[in-house]
Amino acid sequence: MAEFSAKERMIAALLSQTPGIKRLIKKWYVEWNAIIHRKPYIIKILDNRIKNVYSVMPDAGNDEIFFGYYDKCCSWGDKVLFHRNTFSSLNLPRADKPCDLYLKDLKSNKITKIGTSHAYNWQQGCRLHWIAEDKILYNTFDENGQSYKTVMWSVAEGREICKYDMPVQDSGGEDFFLSINYRRLWNMRPDYCYRCMPMLNQGELEDMSNDGIWKVDMSTQEVELIHSIADVMKVDYREQFAKCNHNVNHVMLSPNGKRFIFIHRNYLGKQRFDRLLLSDFNNLKVVIDEHYVSHCCWIDNNTILGYLKSGGERGFFCIDVDTLNVTKCEAMSAINAGDGHPSYNGRIVAFDTYPDKSRMQKLYIYDTQKNKVFPLLELYQSTQYIEETRCDLHPRFSHDGRKIFFDTVYHGHRELCYVDISEFYE
Repeated sequence: MAEFSAKERMIAALLSQTPGIKRLIKKWYVEWNAIIHRKPYIIKILDNRIKNVYSVMPDAGNDEIFFGYYDKCCSWGDKVLFHRNTFSSLNLPRADKPCDLYLKDLKSNKITKIGTSHAYNWQQGCRLHWIAEDKILYNTFDENGQSYKTVMWSVAEGREICKYDMPVQDSGGEDFFLSINYRRLWNMRPDYCYRCMPMLNQGELEDMSNDGIWKVDMSTQEVELIHSIADVMKVDYREQFAKCNHNVNHVMLSPNGKRFIFIHRNYLGKQRFDRLLLSDFNNLKVVIDEHYVSHCCWIDNNTILGYLKSGGERGFFCIDVDTLNVTKCEAMSAINAGDGHPSYNGRIVAFDTYPDKSRMQKLYIYDTQKNKVFPLLELYQSTQYIEETRCDLHPRFSHDGRKIFFDTVYHGHRELCYVDISEFYE
């Protein structure tokens, strides 16, 4: 079996307390296993209801074509958003190697350039996403003002129609968006940072009262710091917090936009501690706090699904954010594939895995009506893609729920691909 065992995952979790040692051991162990367990193919369809794997840009050569994170839909009808870069994603992102942003109509094959952004990373791009059928948001860097900004672009007019003085993290339709400090992420979570401005110095890192989560009104452009990191630290305060560096990340609005969750991460030296919090834009409360929270999504306005630690066990869990009742998703956890990125479309959860011993990543769906998990694909990822340059599949649904889009490097460069899952509804 090429899957990592429960014992191996336990050892990896223990080694997380010493990240430097873990990095060295993991590198050797991954490369050795990749040789021993290498499979004779780079892609395999695992369910006959999947007829083909389609590339959004099949003629892009070795250019890097990708969308970004799993929490945003890249398509609206037949139109698909993507980033394109001629700079190899085997390298760390560079401010002087920007991404071009495009819109493609899959029916007509018409391609429209939206713009260029220097504010991006390989995991989330520049947070390019739809907020309406005609409107798109993305992050950019203002070199003159030395600041990150959000651009609103109109599909109908084919041009930028507004620019905001804060970078977007998540958006509530056309009404508002939430923002975080991407510079702070460079100090502690460079996978998700931008590299156009320097890291925070120690004084800036310790300033928790003027950093946190902002709300930006799209009509008035008014900016409000709704939760400072200092405010976040006060909720179920621990003595340890005074010795830690802190950040907030992975802000996700509920479907109705009235609440949001986010991860509060605090670092004691190189050791990381996570907890998940909920906000109604005024009050904060802790949803889960067992030191490990990874990827989450909203199931409805009261329920989230996430890969996290609950009751001392890691797995996929559903949490009622009102009652804080936690229920393990047995079907998804039972495959023992470890962490994944879940997306939900009203019936089906799409989720992925990190590469196994043979360096194959799997794409799964979980049908909530049938309470059954179906493996769809496995795709190869070279050991050259590591840490910040890794390529998670980050599965995300089309608006009608009939397609799953994902990023992959099975051909040796990033591609935005999709599969049709219509037959799973029959």
